[in-house]
Amino acid sequence: MEFFLPSLLIVLLALGLIFAVFPQMGPFMLAIFAAIALVIAVRHHRSIFKQDYETMTWTTAAASAAPYVLVGVVVLFGIGYLLFLWGAGKPSSLPAPPMTIPPPETATNILTSAIGNGLKATGLATVASARPANNRSAASPTLNTAERESIASKIA
Repeated sequence: MEFFLPSLLIVLLALGLIFAVFPQMGPFMLAIFAAIALVIAVRHHRSIFKQDYETMTWTTAAASAAPYVLVGVVVLFGIGYLLFLWGAGKPSSLPAPPMTIPPPETATNILTSAIGNGLKATGLATVASARPANNRSAASPTLNTAERESIASKIA
């Protein structure tokens, strides 16, 4: 019972600290506190298992360094990701290709027509001419009667 109550009190105090204080802190301060807590936890672990740390061979010493390597790699990937996010806001050196849409009148449904009219009105896209150069409807890729007969005569 003597282990239960102090541990329960520590857990309750930690929960109060987590829900009351930590949300008010910035991410940088939370990272500092996490690093301090990690150092304290490692020192405490080494003090509890002092004999085990002293009697291990070089292979177990290399294995005991694995958590530090893992934490270091995770921290490096985190820093790399943050640097990637920080640099992601820079504008691209390549110009954006112009967006040309078919005329809204050739749309096959009301929603597509409304989107085309909206893009045309806001100037976000340039609208192609109402009739393409080959006199085909922009909305349908099918051939007209004269083109079908021309192709059929070439095949036969």
